[in-house]
Amino acid sequence: MKVVFNSNATIQAVETAVKNIVYQNISDNPKNGTRTLEIKITDGDGDNKSSNTLNRIVNVNSINQPPILTVPENQTAKEDKNSISKELVLKILTEITFV
Repeated sequence: MKVVFNSNATIQAVETAVKNIVYQNISDNPKNGTRTLEIKITDGDGDNKSSNTLNRIVNVNSINQPPILTVPENQTAKEDKNSISKELVLKILTEITFV
């Protein structure tokens, strides 16, 4: 990520921007572990002068997301008869572990 300020930027604006940097992993199955966030500020005038590098460690832990049950549309069943839908629902309900 690169943030560019113009000549009207104040120290307070830069500090606020740096303090509000966040990390979000959008993968459905992220690899657990650490990520290193490096922040370095330069004045952009071409002289290659910059601040010290600020390193922050971000710990990524995947979460167990609940399953989503998608029910087919327009299901019908005859009274007092077993149906595939009924059997499926009963199987799902008996196999669910509530935490």
